[in-house]
Amino acid sequence: AAAAATATGTAIAAAAAEIYVGNIPNDLSREKLAEAFARYGRVHSARVISATPGKSFGFVTFEDPEVAEAAVARANRVLKVGDRHVVVGKSVMKSKPKKTHTNAADG
Repeated sequence: AAAAATATGTAIAAAAAEIYVGNIPNDLSREKLAEAFARYGRVHSARVISATPGKSFGFVTFEDPEVAEAAVARANRVLKVGDRHVVVGKSVMKSKPKKTHTNAADG
C-alpha cells in the first residue's frame, strides 16, 4: 500500500510540475521545447502534440512544481520559441466525459 501511495503522490507532484505551452511552431521537436524552457529550471520531460495543421501545442514537466509556477508567470506571451511568442499556463488534467446511454424503448 505504501508503494501505491508513493506512486500516486509522484503522479500528483508530476502533474503539479507540468505546464501547457500553446502557439508553438508546427515543426518544433520535444528536445527544442525542453531546451527553450530549461532557462527556468530543470526540465524532466517535454511533449509536442500536432492537433491539426497550424495548431501545435505541448507540455513541459519540470522537476520542481515551484519552477513550473515561475515559468508560467515569466514566460506567458513573453518567451519566443521559433518565430512565435508562446502561450503558457498551468496544465489542467481533463477528465473524460461520461457516456450516457439512451434507450429509444424507454420513450
